[in-house]
Parts: sequence; structure tokens; C-alpha cells
Amino acid sequence: MFDLFDNTLFNFIVYSGLTLLFLGEAYYKLGIFKPSEEQKNQSFLERWRKASWNTRGLFFTGHLFLIVAVMSLLDVVGLVPID
Repeated sequence: MFDLFDNTLFNFIVYSGLTLLFLGEAYYKLGIFKPSEEQKNQSFLERWRKASWNTRGLFFTGHLFLIVAVMSLLDVVGLVPID
């Protein structure tokens, strides 16, 4: 069972899913891809200042998961071996 958690492909799948969940919700709340009518006239900095701590936490945690997912992908492909 513990060998499953040493598998970098498993880590890549898990952290990619977490990245999509966390960043997806944060980007939705911040209006990155499809801003609401209220957000269209605001810059990202204004939206960030009005964002809740939950949204900010999702944003930063999602980017941390993205780093782990990319490193796992590089290990799966064989470009960067991680011991």
C-alpha cells in the first residue's frame, strides 16, 4: 500500500486534480477568465483586495499544488529524477 504513494504518476494525478479544484475556484471567484458585470471595470488588484481570505488561500495553495504537479510530471517523463 505504501508503494502506491511513492509512485510519481499517482502523485501527478492527485496534485493535478487538486490544482484544478483549488485554482478553478479561486480563478472563478476572482473573475480571471469570465468576469461578472461588476468585475469587468475592476483591475485584478482591486479584485484581489476585495477577495476573501478563503479565495486568497485557494489561490496560493493551488499554485503550490501546481509546482508539485509539474515536478511530478517532469519525474514521470524522466527529465528531472526525484529520489
